[in-house]
Amino acid sequence: MLGAFFSVIGGAVSIISAPGYKSQQERIRFLEGELASKTKALENELVIQKKVLENELSARKKGYSRILNDELKVLTRILNFGNNDRLSLYRYDRRERRFIMIARHSSNPRFKQPGRVFYPEDSGCIGKAWEQGSCFVDLPEPGTEQYYRVHEELWNMNRQTVDFITMKSRTIGGISLENLSGERIAVLIFESTRNKAFRENSIKNLMNNCGEAARITYLLERVGKIEPDLIYAHEEGF
Repeated sequence: MLGAFFSVIGGAVSIISAPGYKSQQERIRFLEGELASKTKALENELVIQKKVLENELSARKKGYSRILNDELKVLTRILNFGNNDRLSLYRYDRRERRFIMIARHSSNPRFKQPGRVFYPEDSGCIGKAWEQGSCFVDLPEPGTEQYYRVHEELWNMNRQTVDFITMKSRTIGGISLENLSGERIAVLIFESTRNKAFRENSIKNLMNNCGEAARITYLLERVGKIEPDLIYAHEEGF
């Protein structure tokens, strides 16, 4: 396109350089008009191309989220998770040393909603699972002093942060996910408002021995080329 643009401008220069033009001023005005016209056409074409590329990228990024959410939906069925339960997948951002949720599923619309933008790498069950490989805890009754104290002592979460959490879990567990190189790349969190809703051994057996962890990790690696920026993931609702 740029070649055609400069070809037209070159032709205009040849025309106004030919004998018969009345004055130098006329030549300048003619060239300015041609330049303005072709510049505008070029700008319009670039805007159109930019919009097409943005739409393609947006479609690919949304496809990424759908793939992972569908996988969590299948896993909740395998676990027999119901209205009181939830699964959330958090990708680790090594550059910023923090997590952001990239997929979530619950049959309860309220629990399915996204939460905070970023999650510190050393906070909550996510941080413990990331550090230790896994973390499973049965929690006291929500709203009690013991409930706040457990969050403070185990996970470095103050009362204000705990109050902000929409889903007040009684049973929570997390497992870190590793790629084929043995590098941890994400954390999968299991939650329920039911007391003693699931057992650590059962979850670990399903994830490790039955291959569910490898399956999710494979999807994370497989769709890595279309993985959205972590901030974009939150802007899209995750």
